[in-house]
Amino acid sequence: MQNKLNGEFFSQSLHLIFSNFLKLFSQIAVLIIYSRMLSVADYGKYQSGWLYIAVISSVSLFGLPSLILSSGISGITAFLSINKKRSATVISLFTILPLLYLFFFGKNFNNEEAFSLCILIISQNISIVCEAVAVKNGNTKKVLNANILINILFLSAHILILLPGYSFTYLMWSLNVVFILKSFLLNINSANAGSNIPAKTVGRQWTLLGFIDVINIVFRWADKWLILLFLSITEFAVYFNGAYEIPVFLLLTGAVGNIMIVRLINFPQSGKELLHSSVEMLAPFVFVSFSFLLFNYSDFFLLLFSDKYAASVPIFFIAIFVLPVRITNYTSILQSLQRSDIILKGTLLELIIVIVLLVILYPLFKMEGIIASFVAATWFQAFYYLRNTSVLLNTSIKNIFPWKWLFTTLIICILVFATIYFSAKAIIPAFKMYAGITTAVILMIYFYGRKFISSL
Repeated sequence: MQNKLNGEFFSQSLHLIFSNFLKLFSQIAVLIIYSRMLSVADYGKYQSGWLYIAVISSVSLFGLPSLILSSGISGITAFLSINKKRSATVISLFTILPLLYLFFFGKNFNNEEAFSLCILIISQNISIVCEAVAVKNGNTKKVLNANILINILFLSAHILILLPGYSFTYLMWSLNVVFILKSFLLNINSANAGSNIPAKTVGRQWTLLGFIDVINIVFRWADKWLILLFLSITEFAVYFNGAYEIPVFLLLTGAVGNIMIVRLINFPQSGKELLHSSVEMLAPFVFVSFSFLLFNYSDFFLLLFSDKYAASVPIFFIAIFVLPVRITNYTSILQSLQRSDIILKGTLLELIIVIVLLVILYPLFKMEGIIASFVAATWFQAFYYLRNTSVLLNTSIKNIFPWKWLFTTLIICILVFATIYFSAKAIIPAFKMYAGITTAVILMIYFYGRKFISSL
């Protein structure tokens, strides 16, 4: 039974992880191409557009994708049928008001650009809901197949728009077509995910998850939003690249977290086992990546973005210290146990810590102080979630993770990369980063090859 559970968890996780790697590849490719090909001002406008899309999309969806995974379509439908008028009013307000704000007050956009952004948010939201339903129904392979095509089109649209001369508006309309196609490929007519959760509980969960999603996304983009509001678009571009957390880690924890939620609903006693499985799956990749960047952050960053963004390097160095936290999804068990109230408290705690640290660090270190505040708050939040999860699982925080294995793996990775870096620097300085990349590949093969062999 346990082997079957782990096998299905691993298979479905791989579908979503590979699907998210496709998103990652297309996003990073666009990031590199556009930071090099566009002027700093145009690049800043492009990234500020995605800032608006991320925040407004989160507000308008208000936790619906997360609710679909934990409560199912039937539970949501039952709640909406009981609360028709109230639901229609709230949904309309959360959808229309943010779009009106973008259209009339969006900074750096004319009316045509703002309108194309508004339509893109709507089409992207529909595709996000369709994907959540497909995952809930266990159709992870369908999600993977759809995302293969969609990410090819996403990247192609960004490249082709450069040929006749870059146009922000034309790019947004092209992406609209891509997201509409994704929704068509993931059509939700076959949605059959049931739920025994009472409508009242669904409503409470929706409210909590909505606030959590909104606060989380606002928190994730708050530093960039402050820079955009109070500094120039070029300074925003410099900070954005430096503070940009390589999305592979969030994509991995998101994919694993989604599968954990679905599996925990079907096997509610498997929380500790799934948590350990997720950590053992993600930690080697995260620790190897962190150790590589710890010694090669400057060369790696400038290789991607060029010397044009050299001012971003100190910000990027501080940002990489959030990586060791990204070894699991800390809220999946809480969400599956319908304890979104704890998730909300953790989110608010993180926000309070950020505000306190910003007051202290920003006057001293400016933009570096901003990113340091967000990194430190993320560590505090992760510990808070682990503490509460251990209580709900009736175990101690000492047993919630394989701590000895984690610390040993991290120390080994750091020592290996330190040895390779300083040896290469003394012998052939120009090749020290490439020696690090080779070491990273070897360590990945070692960790995951060993895991694969032990599973046979």
